[in-house]
Amino acid sequence: MSEPAPPFAGAHFRVLIGETEVGFCHVSRLQVADGAVASKEADAVRHPASVVLRRALSQDKALYRWRQRTVAGKEEPQVITLHQCEAGSDRILNTWLLHGCRPVRWSGPEFDALSGDLLWEEIEVRWERLEWR
Repeated sequence: MSEPAPPFAGAHFRVLIGETEVGFCHVSRLQVADGAVASKEADAVRHPASVVLRRALSQDKALYRWRQRTVAGKEEPQVITLHQCEAGSDRILNTWLLHGCRPVRWSGPEFDALSGDLLWEEIEVRWERLEWR
């Protein structure tokens, strides 16, 4: 009898928005709750839900601009791909696709003269369909 596989760690992951890899340090929990509907695609669920993505602040304004375009009525739904990777390698263990993603909130940095902490930006994205591959 073989030994059970060890549980996966959550520190090794990659996030793509569309075809672009974006360096996030935190992805909130993926949730599917009551009211979710199984989709025709295998392992897919339709349920409007959201996820929060966090990264260190830089001069890259792409997330902020994506939210601003959405507020202005220029819908640009994206597919967000979350790859869980094996520690120490690029081997993908699990992949989740979030279809129909639209930013619903952007949060910028909190300044504190008494702290030397990093500054963060967050984007909350509502998705329409989750697929686990």
